[in-house]
Amino acid sequence: MSDWSWFLLLTFDENAEKVQEPRLLAGSWQRDWGGTRPPRILVVGSGDLAARVLSLLAHSSTPRVVGVLGRRADAVQRLSNLVRQTAIQHGGRVDVSAFHADLSDEARTATALGSFAPDIIFNAASIQSWHVVTGLSERRRQAIAKAHFGPWLPMHLAPVLKLMRAVRACGSDALVINAAYPDAVHPVLATANLSPHAGIGNVANPTAGLRLVAAAAIGCSVHDLTVRFIAHHYTSHRIGRSGNSGGAPCALRFFLDGEDVTRAAGDPENLFAELARHHGRPSGMTGQTMTSASAMSILQPLLDGTSRLAHSPGVDGRVGGYPVRVANRAIHVDLPHDIDLATAQEINTQAQVFDGIERIDSDGTVTFTDTAVDVMRSELQYHCKRMPLTDVDECASELRRRYLDYAKVDAAA
Repeated sequence: MSDWSWFLLLTFDENAEKVQEPRLLAGSWQRDWGGTRPPRILVVGSGDLAARVLSLLAHSSTPRVVGVLGRRADAVQRLSNLVRQTAIQHGGRVDVSAFHADLSDEARTATALGSFAPDIIFNAASIQSWHVVTGLSERRRQAIAKAHFGPWLPMHLAPVLKLMRAVRACGSDALVINAAYPDAVHPVLATANLSPHAGIGNVANPTAGLRLVAAAAIGCSVHDLTVRFIAHHYTSHRIGRSGNSGGAPCALRFFLDGEDVTRAAGDPENLFAELARHHGRPSGMTGQTMTSASAMSILQPLLDGTSRLAHSPGVDGRVGGYPVRVANRAIHVDLPHDIDLATAQEINTQAQVFDGIERIDSDGTVTFTDTAVDVMRSELQYHCKRMPLTDVDECASELRRRYLDYAKVDAAA
């Protein structure tokens, strides 16, 4: 059992003080575009997740200005056309523009950012999306899965690094919300003062299912129950599939009318098992419906200037995921009273090891676990134990090449 497993059991102490409504921690940033003009949001990427989020953005009865930026000019133009026509079809009030730029061309990206002048940037671009490996044969997919997600970090870190340099180069003060492995990408970039403001998905994705399971156990309406979940990508990805935390530390709390009812919900590991047993969702591309909904749980209140409880990985450059309150176009970490920020961060720092990341140094150098390194070397002939931030492009290029060779052999088998 993990040394941090007590976080799962903390509220079962009969002598524990009753915990009331969580506290907000001051946000380190805020963006207020003021006035009555429509908010401007730029979506970076033209893949599946970008298209899903754009579709949701198009369903707005209040005016919005949306930009789409991607490296394939025809795909970006067609996607922006789709969003514009979808909005018109159902009476939405959305103005859409297309921008062609490859993130590797930081000067061109900076020019596009300066031209559009977004209030919010939502990044959905990666070199290789997480779901690509699901196209492998069952044997190879299971073999490579033993490395977990950490070793694939270069595929996500490299484009986000370029985007953030372009943001800085054009002098933009837009809020940057990132979908590409924020649990690890953000703390690495934070060492160079280049972290996006917050992430989406991961810790957020299982929270609706956890509320359903806990509400049934407590005997209340799911709509009256709130959850606060502190967890790394490893845990949030695992619990809905395997029905357990895999020994990784996390913290889970439920609140009903401001009162902590976690004990009434039952043992968290039992809740995870129930989640997988009775509330399983489609995975792969279809499962991105939940990821896009999680994205909107952050983007919607930012755009509208409203308030809501949500969950965000990588907020303010931190490792792992946290409960947050989106309010006044800012994001505040929203922790239970019995867990302070240092403890929450330590939970996620310990949990990242389960995802294949041994540590992230203060200069941005990432050290991967021996197990992850061995699996990637055995399966892909790719070897990377330590990755300085300056080497991320080289690592991403080699990893992409090795994977394509691996997939080609797999397809021919």
